[in-house]
Amino acid sequence: MKKLVAIIAILFSASFLPGVAASQIQVGGKCLTVGDKTTVNGFQFICVKNGKNLIWKKNVLPSATPAPTQATITFENLFENRAAISYTAWKKTSDLIASSTSKLGDLDINTGPNTKPWFNQLSTALGFVSRAFPNEPEAKKVLIIRYNFQDQDWATNLLKSKISQQEFDRLNREEGGRLLSSNCEQSGTCRGSKEQTTQDGLAILLIGVPNSVSQDPIRYSTGQLEAHEYFHSIQRVPFVNVNLQSKDWPTRWFLEGSAEWIQNAAVNSQSFSKYQSFLKSDCDPSSSCSGLSESVISDYLSKSHLGNGMSDFDQRYAYSLGSKVCELLSAIAGPEALIQIWNAQATGIGWDAAFQKVYGVDWNSVYPLIAKSLNSNIQNRV
Repeated sequence: MKKLVAIIAILFSASFLPGVAASQIQVGGKCLTVGDKTTVNGFQFICVKNGKNLIWKKNVLPSATPAPTQATITFENLFENRAAISYTAWKKTSDLIASSTSKLGDLDINTGPNTKPWFNQLSTALGFVSRAFPNEPEAKKVLIIRYNFQDQDWATNLLKSKISQQEFDRLNREEGGRLLSSNCEQSGTCRGSKEQTTQDGLAILLIGVPNSVSQDPIRYSTGQLEAHEYFHSIQRVPFVNVNLQSKDWPTRWFLEGSAEWIQNAAVNSQSFSKYQSFLKSDCDPSSSCSGLSESVISDYLSKSHLGNGMSDFDQRYAYSLGSKVCELLSAIAGPEALIQIWNAQATGIGWDAAFQKVYGVDWNSVYPLIAKSLNSNIQNRV
């Protein structure tokens, strides 16, 4: 009786097709119709054509994409946990945004008469950035001026009506006499944007609006551009009316890279897949992150104490590579650590001392580990 039960169990372990004998359902066994599928002992078989014959072949099913995992990442285990950097940084930021409230100040939004913006939910995008830094002060008022190529004079006159002539002259001087026009190109479109803060704490977002967003649709149509500039206003808070030497200012990759990273993490705080998709395109080893290697990244990071004195490198690295470094730093200590370094540097202690104060380790001892981990992730598009 036990033998009979075993035989029945074997027979019913296959999902039989009409006209197919159990003995034939094995690799190389004959089958009747191309595309027929059946399962035997947990393995799926499919009928394929092999020369003139139809035979069974094991059907290899696509493996499911492994779920992203969060890890406790330190500098000591950084390389071993490098695959978890992106999700860990995103998750820490997403949780912080979900549990916080916005401290966004009054928005004074102005749009040129001939300008048609590609994104209009400004309070939402900027609010996400605000919520990612619940313990940091922000500007009480934010002036936003959006303009296209045709509206440059309108934008200039509007700004002059909003701030004093002395303030306008100072800001214009800092931008080489092109405070607003530097956001536009001779080709007849405006793709640039910038943030400036007046000495009384007014945050100013000057947003150039392009005629088309076909070259970079995500940045212009999702609020990431505005989120980037608003984060700069949070960075500037501790530097208002502070005079520092150029060498003591935060390095350019930290200035732009942190804004480039938070624009993505904040706007896409509810979708890791969208966050990851933008991250990969933003640091593509065939374009914006081309030419990178472990030694190049290490050399680049070794000069972080030079402030803005890093002109020997591809200027795109400040954004693309800088974003990856700031993601890694946020995976270790959360996004607020990025602003804590700014707060420390505003006291004039320089990059190395500020990093030591926030992370408790010497920058020169960890940047080679950062370079090794990032190079592996960038080259493997992780």
